Amino acid sequence: MSIFLKALLLNPPFEGKTIERRGRCTRLDPHGWIHPPLHLMYYSSVLKKQGIEAKVLDAIAEKKSADDVIEFCRSFSPDFIVSWTGNFSYAIDIKILEKIKGHFPKITTFLTGTDLVIAKPELFLSKPFIDFTISGEAELALQDIPKFIAGRMKKSKVRNISYLQKGEVKKNRHGLIEDLDDIPFPDRGAVDNSLYKGFPFFSESFTDLLTSRGCPFNCTICTSRLYWGSSYRERSAENILAEIEECVDKYRIKTFFILDDTFNLNKKKVIRLCRMIVKKGIRIKWGCQTRVDLVDDEMLKAMADAGCVYIHYGAESGVQRLLDYFNKGIAPEQTIKAFELTRKYGIENCATFIVGTPVDKPGDLEKTLELYRKIKPDYVHVSPLIPIVGSPIYHQMKKEGILKHEDYSKYVKPNINFRPKYMTEDEIRKEYREAWRTMSLDKGYVSRNFVRAFKKGDARFFFESFRAGLWILKTFFIQPKGEED
Repeated sequence: MSIFLKALLLNPPFEGKTIERRGRCTRLDPHGWIHPPLHLMYYSSVLKKQGIEAKVLDAIAEKKSADDVIEFCRSFSPDFIVSWTGNFSYAIDIKILEKIKGHFPKITTFLTGTDLVIAKPELFLSKPFIDFTISGEAELALQDIPKFIAGRMKKSKVRNISYLQKGEVKKNRHGLIEDLDDIPFPDRGAVDNSLYKGFPFFSESFTDLLTSRGCPFNCTICTSRLYWGSSYRERSAENILAEIEECVDKYRIKTFFILDDTFNLNKKKVIRLCRMIVKKGIRIKWGCQTRVDLVDDEMLKAMADAGCVYIHYGAESGVQRLLDYFNKGIAPEQTIKAFELTRKYGIENCATFIVGTPVDKPGDLEKTLELYRKIKPDYVHVSPLIPIVGSPIYHQMKKEGILKHEDYSKYVKPNINFRPKYMTEDEIRKEYREAWRTMSLDKGYVSRNFVRAFKKGDARFFFESFRAGLWILKTFFIQPKGEED
């Protein structure tokens, strides 16, 4: 017997600013580059499969205010809301639920999103306007929630939710989806796909793909295991290809970013998928993120042949001691080799670096800059170490007593949220700024960006490079002291 209910799946506004809440990633973006709300689109598919009327409201992409959201609720009259939140943005994100509850007290509110919801549910459940939090794979919770809302299931039976019971947090059974092929494809018809474009490596509209969940590696800076559980699960190549074909044929989307923590883990499957794409004559462009020790000549050639144009690598540091501190399981030599091979096949690349940790020592930065000069990345990103709540490094810092505070709204670059052991905080900040300046203003880096923009024949790349330069100038030259709010 079907249940007639209405559900609003909300990516909330953020004080008129562009913020990206993508999986476990939360970041303010001065350029307006955002990914589609893939998880909310998954939730929409799961609910619609049950006959629930679900709507996705991406207040960030659609530039909706809190008042716009209230008006949407007034016209749509949802029975329950599932709202997303980010790491450092949580205090602002949840204000919309307070406002909704004030206007519509009968709407049941669920909060899900990033690591903080899983690690610290009490932070949210103490608020009278948040009824439940959802942790882990919300698709399982959303198979049960309609039955609970309709009065056909006790809340104690709803998987993957937490709630207050007699003043204490009650955490229900935390389940995982064993066969990812069973999950319906994301409901891309629920959003305006043309709103998601503008990334430097994608000049056209794009969408995200998630081909696996979890990661078998144990990097101390990562929360993958907290979020997805300890098991690594992947979709079949056939299932992934079917979703790509749906995007191309139904939605006219031919550009993709693969959000997997570690896309290239299963070499045979990656090569098989790439060959299937080529054999079917599907002409697409796509990017992914992976580890430097998981690519080789055969794999990168297959990926390039199948339309891969961008790879995001976590280079992190040129200092082996720091790589070991992160438990990355890689060496700088592997990073150099990976970037050489990636360039060989004409695939654009990005390198992320962590400059500023509790164990940084004088001289470490120069080794990282040496690595940067050797790999010559097309794009670069630098950040101090952020002790993401729930990550091994967060627990380690807390145990050692070197966390400065637990105001998670400040767990964002360029803030230093720990007490360094071998350098002062000012020295750490100085090196972080120096890394950004050296890398982003490097003559080779700047010239490569302009050559790439010219080859692509897209003037937007010039404008975005200019805007990025202004942001770097403002952040690291004009206001170089102290920490950002």
